[in-house]
Amino acid sequence: MAISSRRSPIPPGPSSSFSGAAEELCERYRSSKATRQLRSAGRCSQGQATADRDLARRWKAYEMYTLLNNWDAYTALELDRRLWEAFTFCGRPSNGNTVPLRGSLIRVFNDWALLQLTGECPFTFTKDEFAKHEEEVKRHEDRVYLQALARTQLCTDDDGWVPLHDWEATTAMNQYLLNMFIETMAEEISGEEAVKMWPFSEESNLSK
Repeated sequence: MAISSRRSPIPPGPSSSFSGAAEELCERYRSSKATRQLRSAGRCSQGQATADRDLARRWKAYEMYTLLNNWDAYTALELDRRLWEAFTFCGRPSNGNTVPLRGSLIRVFNDWALLQLTGECPFTFTKDEFAKHEEEVKRHEDRVYLQALARTQLCTDDDGWVPLHDWEATTAMNQYLLNMFIETMAEEISGEEAVKMWPFSEESNLSK
């Protein structure tokens, strides 16, 4: 159920663990931009390098499995990612997020000739639209990073589901983290903007 419509009572007085979790979340969010800059410069952390290797191993395992068991799927892997990536983002605009979809369409537009597609690209982008998209990408990456941190602290999944027996404690934690986030980011963004960015705010869903 949505927090905005039926909020469970919040126990008075947050525990000390709330404060520590909130401070960690806000600090890690603030450092997310620096983290992206390090990654773009090729100085990935050891943890990220390990995650990348694990992902590569999983991909290779999936590739070999499809080679042995599903030839059609294996040959489909040879299709250029730019040609099918946009379809994986088609459902996301319903959540108010068009950045990934627009990014995939921009890549097709820029590489139309390289992809050896015939005719002219059916959609175009202006310089102003390119610039606007780059700014939105930065905000989108910050929001995705914040969502991941919040889900970790609240011990919930991507859809915001919480076990019934943890509902009151989780909603209390969520409200405290949101208040801390608003206070911490007050010099950079307005309270209204902070609420909109928060994945489980009044406008978002935290369900049981």
